[in-house]
This record gives sequence, structure tokens and C-alpha cells, in this order.
Amino acid sequence: MVILRNSQPILVIGSWLLSFLAITGVAALAAGRAVEQTRRAGLLKAVGATPGLIAAVLLTEYLALALVGDALGLLIARLTVPAIASPTASRIGDAAGPDGATIATATVLAVAVAVLSTLRPMLRALRTATVTALSATAHQPRHRPWLTTLSALLPTPLLLGLRLTARRPGRAVLQACSTATTVISIIALLSLYAQAERGYGLNGSSALPNLRGELDRRLMLAVTILLITLAIVNTLTFTWTTAMEARANMAIARTLGATPGQISAGLSTAQLLANLPGAIIGAPLGIGLFALFSARNWTPPPTSWLLAAVLSTLLTTAALTVLPARLAARRPVARALSAETP
Repeated sequence: MVILRNSQPILVIGSWLLSFLAITGVAALAAGRAVEQTRRAGLLKAVGATPGLIAAVLLTEYLALALVGDALGLLIARLTVPAIASPTASRIGDAAGPDGATIATATVLAVAVAVLSTLRPMLRALRTATVTALSATAHQPRHRPWLTTLSALLPTPLLLGLRLTARRPGRAVLQACSTATTVISIIALLSLYAQAERGYGLNGSSALPNLRGELDRRLMLAVTILLITLAIVNTLTFTWTTAMEARANMAIARTLGATPGQISAGLSTAQLLANLPGAIIGAPLGIGLFALFSARNWTPPPTSWLLAAVLSTLLTTAALTVLPARLAARRPVARALSAETP
């Protein structure tokens, strides 16, 4: 119990960070399918479906995926609990897997994530008139004269990226928070590895390793890998969703002379503009979070490690946005501008 006591904050805080990234990812998926859901709601209204039936149809796909993910997560948890709860070979007896209360709580949380993330697009689809929903008109952006004046002299990729970011400020804030969450975990991991580990051998020798420290590092590494993996999925989702929502605007830009390369660079720039403040804010937050659960004589990580973590996050984001941005930029202009294309 002494060895496992320090592991509880890592697992609890890591699970909250993972939950937040899961909510942002599902919200991005729901936003990307908002037009399709609105059109589907219009079709159901046209044949006489009630609002309750429409809501059930729109939520079913997300609830089904949430339950499948919940079952898969519980299975993985059942397989990994023995390794977490038995850090040494001297433990007698098998570790118990998730009990009934844990399974019920995880299932309720998975359903809550699916419902809360898709609630706003679903309500928008229900409130949209049938004719408007069937026409699937493009979203009319707000006219901001100050933005036009500010971006008039910028290079084309930066101009497009700034406009895409300004048209969806809420999503930009969500992306920044998602990036900050990932950077927090990376900085906390680096801070943990920066601490001097004292073994149980003579004069602190590592001949007898510090089992509690080794377990904490393994768990922190596992949580960070999970957070990075989920952040990669979210980055791809955000980029593709932005590209799909802005396909008409990007097509108009191409008719005015923008090249596919500039369109692709503009989409990538939009993601970087949203992720930059999150990466910068995440570094001090990660150090502060680590300091809350550390001894008073803890050692901060080198500044070079912090800079490398922030720059690596931004470079990885730019690399991940290249492929979806290029695929979206090569979409035919005529098809993107067609009123029949939802």
C-alpha cells in the first residue's frame, strides 16, 4: 500500500486529463458531422418523425461507439490491473479487476461524454426548419472589418489561417486547451525524470532499486503515451473538421488565385495558431501540477527540456496537419462550390 499510495494521484489526474481530451475529440467529431446530422433531421421531419425519435436517431451512433469503447476500455483495464497493483513479485494473491461499481461508473461516464459532446449539434439540428435543413446551406460567417484590415497585407497562408481561426473562436479555445492538456502531461513526465532517484542500496546505491519510484515513472509514462495518442487523434479530427467546414471558403480563395499549396498551408497555420497559446501555457501549468504532489526539495527540469517539449508539440502538430490539409486542398473547386453538395 505504501508503494501504491503515490500512484493514485497519477492515475486520478491522468484519467481526468484523458477524459477532457476525449470530450474535445468527440465534440470535434460531432461538429464535423453537424451538417450531415442537420440534413438527416430535415429528412426525418419531412416524413413525420417526432423530435424524440429524431434525437434518438442522432444519438444512437455516438452512444453505440461510446459503449463499444467502454467495453474495450474495461477489458484493457482488467488485463492491466495486475501489473499496476503488483509492482513486486512478492505480492500474494491476484489483484481484483474492476468491480460492479467501477464498471457502472465507467459506463455512465462514457455515455455522459457522448451525450454532452453531441448535445449542441443535436439541438441545432432539431431547431432548424425542415426546408433549411434539407437545403444544407453553408454557414454564413460574420463580417469583421477589423479582421479584414488586419489580414490584408499578410501572406496568403497566414491570412487564410487567421481567418479560419477567427471564424471559429470557440473551437480555437478548445484546441488550445487540448494542447495545453497534452503539454501538461509531458512536462510533468519530464519533471519526474529530472528528480534524482535514490535507491535502497548502501549510500543510496541503485543495486536495490526504489520500487515506488520505478512504478511511478512507468505509470506516468503510460499515462503520457495515452494522452499523446489521444491528442494526435484530436489534431487530425480538428484539421479535417476545419477543412470540411471551410471547403466553400477555400474554393473561393482558389478561384481568386490561391494555389492548393497555399490552401494546405493555411489549414495547417490555423491549427498552429490555435495550438500555440496552449503549448506555451501548458509548460508552467505542468510544472505547477508536478510541484503540488512533490517533496519540497524537488528539482525543476532544465529549461532546454521545456523548450524542446513545446517546440516538439508544435512541430508534431504541423506534421500531423499536412496530410488532411493536402487532401482537403485538392478537392475540386466546382464540387466544393456546388449547392447540391452538403
